[in-house]
Amino acid sequence: MIRQDDKQLQGGDKVLWRGGFGTHQPQVATVMDMAITEGPRQKYGASVVAVDWTVVRANRAVFDLDNGH
Repeated sequence: MIRQDDKQLQGGDKVLWRGGFGTHQPQVATVMDMAITEGPRQKYGASVVAVDWTVVRANRAVFDLDNGH
């Protein structure tokens, strides 16, 4: 189940993922690992078990999903 009311995203949560830079149909994927970066849109950061949605919306989170992305 995709949770929309939680304030944090955690490992094991289900999310919607879109390929093709957001142009493909959404697919459900599971968050396997995540990291918080120092700045927006960076590739690497500190590994965490949960991240606040404000950090995600600020483009300061990197995720590994169970679909290989």
